[in-house]
Formats: sequence, structure tokens, C-alpha cells
Amino acid sequence: MANDRKDKLTPKQEKFVQGVINGLSYADAYRQAYPNTKMSDENIYSEASNMINGTGNYKDNPKVHTRFVELNQKAVEKAKKADEKKIADASEILTFLSSVMRDENAEYKDRMKAAELSGKRFGIFSEHVQINENLPPVIIDDVRE
Repeated sequence: MANDRKDKLTPKQEKFVQGVINGLSYADAYRQAYPNTKMSDENIYSEASNMINGTGNYKDNPKVHTRFVELNQKAVEKAKKADEKKIADASEILTFLSSVMRDENAEYKDRMKAAELSGKRFGIFSEHVQINENLPPVIIDDVRE
């Protein structure tokens, strides 16, 4: 039970970590979490840095650092998922091109461009040359001596 309490953050510590995760500087997050502190700006920054990094007085019990790492990893994963949603995949692009191509209210040049891009994607405009594999190779000896 005692170890359980040791690993749990106080409400002020949690507020501090949340402030840093939400973009506040270490010092500003510390001031927000501990508004009645009488420490100098230099000491506030030092204390906040030690809390986040699990150093100094927090070396033996880096619970604030552990919580920061946990929340930071979640934030990074969330950002990656958001970035993935920003990039259109092939299916989405083809759906868009098809909708523009079929939109009778769109300008003719836009419809044609959408049709052209779709056609290029499917190889409609490329020449297909069929090679008969059964023909023997022809060697032309045109080397002059």
C-alpha cells in the first residue's frame, strides 16, 4: 500500500505534467501547478526540469518523469494517427477524380483533367506492344573490319 502511494502523483504534480504536455514551458507549468511558491525563477526552472527529467531530488522516485514519458508517448501516437488521416490514399484519390469527372456542374476542363489522370492511373493511354516469345532471336552481324 505504501509503495502504491509512492508511485501515485499528487494533484499538483499531475497538473504540472499536464501543463508541460499541453505546451507550457517547464517553469510556466510549475507556476500554474504551484501558484503560491516563493521560489526564484531560476529555482523554479531547476525544480521543474528535475521533476520532468527524473533527476536531482527526483532521481530515486521519478514518478513525474514516468508519467510525462507515458503521456508524451500517447501524444506522439495521437499526432501520428492524425498525420496519417491527412494523407489521401489511392482509393480516396481515385474516388475524388471519378466524382469530378462525373460532375456535370464542374467545368469541362476540370472533368477532362480528372478523366486524363484516371486514365493514366489505369494505363489506358499507354501503347501496349505484344511480344511473341516464340520467335528466335535475330543476330545481325554488321561489324566492319
